[in-house]
Amino acid sequence: MFINFIRKVFPAILLAIDTAAFYLIYFVITYLRTGNSESFFSNDQILFSMVICNALSLYLIGAYEYQKIERSARFISEHLIVSVIGAALSLFIILLFVAYADRVGTNRTSLLGTFILFTPFSILYRSLIGNIRAKRKRNKCIIFIGPSDDTYEFIKDITDQNFTETIYVMSNDLDKKLTEKFSSIGIDVLSSDQFDSGAQSINGMKINKIILADSMNQLALDENLKRQLLNRHLKQNDIVSLEKFFLSEFEYVPIKLINEDWPFSHGFRITKNVAYSQGKRIIDLFLSTLVLILASPVLAAAMLAVKLTSEGPIFFRQQRIGASEVPFTLIKLRTMQIGSDAKGDYTSVDDPRITPIGNFLRKSRLDELPQLINVIRGEMSLIGPRAEWEKLVKNYEKAIPHYHLRHIVKPGITGWAQVNYPYGANLEDTINKLKYDLYYVRYFSLVMDLTIIIKTGYTMLFGRGR
Repeated sequence: MFINFIRKVFPAILLAIDTAAFYLIYFVITYLRTGNSESFFSNDQILFSMVICNALSLYLIGAYEYQKIERSARFISEHLIVSVIGAALSLFIILLFVAYADRVGTNRTSLLGTFILFTPFSILYRSLIGNIRAKRKRNKCIIFIGPSDDTYEFIKDITDQNFTETIYVMSNDLDKKLTEKFSSIGIDVLSSDQFDSGAQSINGMKINKIILADSMNQLALDENLKRQLLNRHLKQNDIVSLEKFFLSEFEYVPIKLINEDWPFSHGFRITKNVAYSQGKRIIDLFLSTLVLILASPVLAAAMLAVKLTSEGPIFFRQQRIGASEVPFTLIKLRTMQIGSDAKGDYTSVDDPRITPIGNFLRKSRLDELPQLINVIRGEMSLIGPRAEWEKLVKNYEKAIPHYHLRHIVKPGITGWAQVNYPYGANLEDTINKLKYDLYYVRYFSLVMDLTIIIKTGYTMLFGRGR
């Protein structure tokens, strides 16, 4: 019960720690510089603005969610990015809403120093939490009830992602061939005699979740066990569907769970959020125009580099498929030799067709700046699934069930799949990226869009494009 209570108030605890640390760091810096503690209490409005802006920025990378905090280079890098965003946002708020007389008495060095010192403190204690979380996961397990051939594919997908919790499957009538398949990937099969629906642990490991491989009425379980599972769920809320497990743990939708009923299921927001769609279009227009103006010197230099380093036009134009499967002409800086389309549909690492400047433009995503024109035209959005080549889309729709669902929304310059999965180089990669695209189609929101922008910043800074 105590652990469950901590989980519920965990975001509030972290917010309290951040707030206290912010105020304490500012107080110490101010006192060391001036020797006067009274000036500290005259800046409550400014400090409050800084705390709120910083908290909102950290929220976008899941820094207040226990499940998303981790000790990794990516989390630390994204933390640094949002710290800069938080500082910039707080400066904007202070200039806009804090009276000039109050700003005059504020020491700018103390404010800047507070942000600079708070960031490593925040990274350090969150990394410690991430380390503790990783160790705890190694002492936990999950149990799949009602395994099948499809379940095997799902579990194999989980194990391929370095999932650290131990996995069991529970079934009374599993055939020998399927049992051997589970054994080949290190999964133990339990019989109903070995599974106690009321147990909190198994083989010394805490049961974290029990996952139903199918709907309850489709599972071959006796009525007594079904009733026991229902009672456990009502008391502990640790029994989840297969889809919910993937949504919460990996933030994508497994393709095999998609069927004709999926668009009608709970959480599908496409037709419900007209205000979001209109607001997103306004933001697309404003930001695309602003970025084109601010980045025009960089774009001009990149255009000159393309012209000087290879023969052919500066821009690359290709028919892509947009929202509602309407084709449009996508514009990018050319990064490959003329005629490369005829030599293969995908690019690869160290592809010889890429021009001397092309690799840099791709990794930095500068080649995609002209797509802002497509956004202004209304053919694309800043955020959405990748706009795919018309020729490839025809093949994908034949080979991948429900592929067309990704065309419900406008394609984007960046998106959930682009920041979570590397560049697709074959049909299997396309299927894997579709899992993330459909997650975005189902759960898109303003917060998710902002999170994608931050993760895109990480991708650009560390050259993850291709």
